[in-house]
Amino acid sequence: MKKTIKKYECLVYPNAKAPEEYNLEEAQAYFDWYINKIPERIDYLSGFSGVNLDYSEDSLKHIWKWFLKNAVIEKTPRSVIKELRKALTNILNLFPIM
Repeated sequence: MKKTIKKYECLVYPNAKAPEEYNLEEAQAYFDWYINKIPERIDYLSGFSGVNLDYSEDSLKHIWKWFLKNAVIEKTPRSVIKELRKALTNILNLFPIM
């Protein structure tokens, strides 16, 4: 019997700009937006997983158990790894070591 995989809707900020390009005001706006989304996302994850997320230690154990049972690991294509490595190298080059 094949297991049906539910699609988890990711949280996406409605700004097309890359976070590393944010100025101080944009970064603060993103932070405020993100913090304000936490209760909504906890409700979403609770409904998605069927785990009552009530901030208790037990709820953390239950969501972790659910995650380990349901997480799907996908192989990252070499082209994506190459892009990530290049981006990381570019970022690291901004902070030269003396």
